[in-house]
Amino acid sequence: MTLIIGSLKRLKDSSNAQNIPEKDLGLIEKQTKRLHDLVNQLLDFRKIESAAYKMNYSRVDINMFTKDLCTTFSPTIESKNINLTFDIPDRCYYITADIDALTKIIGNLLSNAFKYCQKYVSVSLSEYDDNESPCIRLRINNDGERLPDNISEDIFTPFYQYSGTGKSVISSGTGLGLSLAKSLAEMHNGALYYDKDRRDCNSFVLEMPMEMTKEEEGEVKEDLMMEVLPDRSLEERVTKDTDTPESLPLILLVEDEEDMRSFIKDELCNNFNILEASNGKEALEIIENKNISLVVSDLMMPVIDGLELCKSIKTDLNHCHIPVIVLTAKVSQQTHIDALESRADAFIEKPFSTDHLIAQITNLLANRDLMRATFSNSPYANVSAIASNPIDEAFLKELNDYVMCNLSNRNLSVEAVADHMNMSISTLFRKIKATTSMSPLDFIRLCRLKKAAELLNEGGKKISDIAERVGINSPSYFTSCFMKQFGITPSEFAKRHQKDDTK
Repeated sequence: MTLIIGSLKRLKDSSNAQNIPEKDLGLIEKQTKRLHDLVNQLLDFRKIESAAYKMNYSRVDINMFTKDLCTTFSPTIESKNINLTFDIPDRCYYITADIDALTKIIGNLLSNAFKYCQKYVSVSLSEYDDNESPCIRLRINNDGERLPDNISEDIFTPFYQYSGTGKSVISSGTGLGLSLAKSLAEMHNGALYYDKDRRDCNSFVLEMPMEMTKEEEGEVKEDLMMEVLPDRSLEERVTKDTDTPESLPLILLVEDEEDMRSFIKDELCNNFNILEASNGKEALEIIENKNISLVVSDLMMPVIDGLELCKSIKTDLNHCHIPVIVLTAKVSQQTHIDALESRADAFIEKPFSTDHLIAQITNLLANRDLMRATFSNSPYANVSAIASNPIDEAFLKELNDYVMCNLSNRNLSVEAVADHMNMSISTLFRKIKATTSMSPLDFIRLCRLKKAAELLNEGGKKISDIAERVGINSPSYFTSCFMKQFGITPSEFAKRHQKDDTK
């Protein structure tokens, strides 16, 4: 489907289009778009059936969202001279929703309303309590031929179509839109139904749980912080502010062609969390604010292309650890050389198998996880083993050297390390977390234990003396940490290496 739409765009821009009547070109484009929408609906419907539909929730002001979505139907409203009215209070109503899914739900209701109305469509929004939990009710009415009461449930059945006694009501559609919208609403713990009690019009109602306003939420957060902050350590606060755990790696997909970007996203979303950008400039802005695990970027893009994006990432201390995969239809040797010079981690030629892309992403992430695990679990693995580039290697060496020089200082703080590295605490946390999968305190503790392993290997020292030398007060705590980190007690470690030395 993406190839069909791309071919149509190229046809319209080519000289061959001069031999095709504009009317026919418009019809081809309209039918292609309709086929594209149908395929997308079928894919979404299949994903929901197999529980594979991936939701990316965010906080949405349903008031502004609905108004903005209505403006996209302005050409239809003007051409049919529709009287559109709003009954929406002048305040924010926040819900937690997947933006793409919410667009499909409300967009389908509005599309049907404008398509089948006679003269007017009304949109209203109100608040109500459901078992003492606040909810919103979005109602979209139209004055088209009223649906019979006995099909009020059937219209939400997949592929169901109804022809009215006069104007066709639903028969010109596919019978998937309302079914998909209802399923997506239920995935948001909401409901979508046809209100057969309204006798004067067709009335579709969307009900969803509502969040507090930003002002209300701010008051609650302020109260909670007054109670919690005094008992939280500095690193716990930084962790909460900068490290939101996700079940899947966060991939940034950078592609200027919307259809291709949508296709790749649909293929990847079952394995990864996806963020999107249409050019390198947008991508860099996202990278500054999100903890991106890997970037997949097209080569040819406006504003900032894929090679410049890759160079910007790989020469920035804060982001050079992020793997970059470059996609391109250019297969020349020079293009390969340019990609290597930009320090891209992988290069995939178009057209490509999405299975190949998924395997490449998985392997890059898995290899980095393996390097980090080896460094963490091996007493002798050097910090350079986890550096994927010269910039990271220099950063980790300076960090490791500073910590090693201050091991005897049992009060060595994250603030002192951040100050030495000329970084803010939050930036230091993100960088250490991204390169080592550890927090700064965990990294400092690991440095202490690796130095302890080195001293144990030399022999002739008491465990209590070694613990004190590496900045750990309690021998029992030292033994517990060493055992947890390396899977062996300090005394067993010393004995084993003494035996090795006598062989």
